[in-house]
Amino acid sequence: MISAPNQQQTSELCAFCSLSKVKIIYKDKLFGRGEKAVVIENLPVRQCGNCGESYYDPETSRLIDEVLK
Repeated sequence: MISAPNQQQTSELCAFCSLSKVKIIYKDKLFGRGEKAVVIENLPVRQCGNCGESYYDPETSRLIDEVLK
């Protein structure tokens, strides 16, 4: 398991509301069910303190797609 900081502030504005800078929070995420379930650890999730939306950046989304293929 790779150790990552719990969270970090960015200068990037929220992709949804554009009103607040997002912070990056590292989370483990379960994809799928049963025997086909996959857990990806320490995914960088962008989270807005204003609107509450959470999302992945394009590179993280691409890597998730590759792992799930």
